[in-house]
Amino acid sequence: MRTPLEYFFDTQGATVTPNGRILLDTATERDGKIEYSTEDGKRWSVTYSRLADGTYQYGTPEELTPVEATREKTTSEDISNEEQASDEEVP
Repeated sequence: MRTPLEYFFDTQGATVTPNGRILLDTATERDGKIEYSTEDGKRWSVTYSRLADGTYQYGTPEELTPVEATREKTTSEDISNEEQASDEEVP
C-alpha cells in the first residue's frame, strides 16, 4: 500500500498546472494534506481522502500565503537553499 505522498508522486509527477509544473522535490505530507510548490514559486496545500480501493482523491488546492509557506518549510534542504540564495545576492 502506498502512502499519500507516494501516491501523489506517482499520479501528479507529470502534472502541469496553470502555475507551472508541480515540483515534486518540494512535496511534503502534513496533517492530512499534501503541500508542494509550483514552478512559479507559489506554495500549495491540498487535502486528500483514501478511497476503498487504496487510491486517494484530492480536494481543490489552496494557495498558502507567504507567511504560511515560510512557516511550513521544515527540511534543512529548503532552509539551506534559501540561505545559499541570500548569500549569493550580496554584492
